[in-house]
Amino acid sequence: MVRQADRLQVVIASNGKTIKLKGRNRILIPAGKWRRILAQASTGPGRIRVEVTAKEDGLWTRYAPFNIYITPETVDPYLSYRLIEPGYEVWKSLQLAERNVETFRERIIADNSLTDNSCMNCHTYGNQDPGLSFFHLRGPGGGTVLNRNGELRKININNPDMISPVVYGNIHPSGDYGVFSSNIVLPGFHTLKGERLEVYDSESDLVIVDFRDNTVTPFPEDFPRELRTFPVFSADGNTVFYCNAPQISVPDSIYHLKYDLLKISFDPASGSWGSKADTVVNASSLGLSVCHPKTSPDGKYLLFTMADYGTFPFGTRKRICGCLTCIPGRSANLKVSIPLIPTLTTAGHPTAGGLFSPANGMTVFTENLIFALLMQKGMPANLLCCPKKTRVSTTTHSNHTIFPNYPGGSCPLVQQISNVFTKRHLQKTFP
Repeated sequence: MVRQADRLQVVIASNGKTIKLKGRNRILIPAGKWRRILAQASTGPGRIRVEVTAKEDGLWTRYAPFNIYITPETVDPYLSYRLIEPGYEVWKSLQLAERNVETFRERIIADNSLTDNSCMNCHTYGNQDPGLSFFHLRGPGGGTVLNRNGELRKININNPDMISPVVYGNIHPSGDYGVFSSNIVLPGFHTLKGERLEVYDSESDLVIVDFRDNTVTPFPEDFPRELRTFPVFSADGNTVFYCNAPQISVPDSIYHLKYDLLKISFDPASGSWGSKADTVVNASSLGLSVCHPKTSPDGKYLLFTMADYGTFPFGTRKRICGCLTCIPGRSANLKVSIPLIPTLTTAGHPTAGGLFSPANGMTVFTENLIFALLMQKGMPANLLCCPKKTRVSTTTHSNHTIFPNYPGGSCPLVQQISNVFTKRHLQKTFP
């Protein structure tokens, strides 16, 4: 796209095949032609050459050609994410959506217009299985909605011994268990220039939920009183990774709130926690704080983000970097350079690597989703933006794309949400 162009001519070529296109200030490449030249490039030189000539103010300008490099690896075709209007405290329209990245088709899998405009969040898959997921419905009639191959259950995961109803969580690969955090989540606004919203926990802990009998197993009592959040099962289901920080006074000590990445064993046979927690990444010793860990389905990698401080680095410009840990071995930085903040990460296809959702940058919100292809030894290639059918202005957006997930197929969850919401009987959990 050339903003001020009156006319455009574009030549796209690879391995002897050429596409010639004309337009005004933008070019739309026909999907069929693009797929054919993409196939030609992936089996040939591995690159597509693009030449752009533009007519501006009556004069034609030929820009320097550039290459688009193609890899033979493919990505899983489906993404899911939450669409919400940018804001801090209120909302109206809110949807869980699914996008096919091989086309531009977007499908709504849950819409809060069917649930009295209630909040719905944290749509999460068990080991990237599209037939195994959950999300939370908040407010009257709400609960945790569990999807098992398209059959939905609504469970009230809360009891008097818990800090709060569950917030962040993950499903065991067997589908029998869920691990969740129970949090007192507090938002606060900075008075410093350049800082915006801060979202942090004053209290948090973990629980295991057995979905077969709706029982809750709290975190072992002999551990010190600390902040524990963002739990996720390992691919084999025998370990829980989570973020851990000392209990400190907030918000006055918020800049000293730094989480490490820990792990604890889990026994699927008995549904019980282990007795010892080990440190995976000692981020606090580096002056950093870990959040949002995700495991890859093949069990090789653990993807997370790090910030200068805090629980949930939303909407700030703190120093954040995506990181990758080879679970059986040592940790290594995922050296990415993103001008916007990768607040959430999802470890996706074993060869396709990671998916990042940038938050707001200097002054605006963005809805770009970014792929990072992992090469040999876990090192990333160039970052790729998820393609869009038309260019959207980065200064105004009707919806903000957050909480991206990378299921291994299309989610079967579609029509039952209003029926589940209107059910008066909630399945309850028991200590």
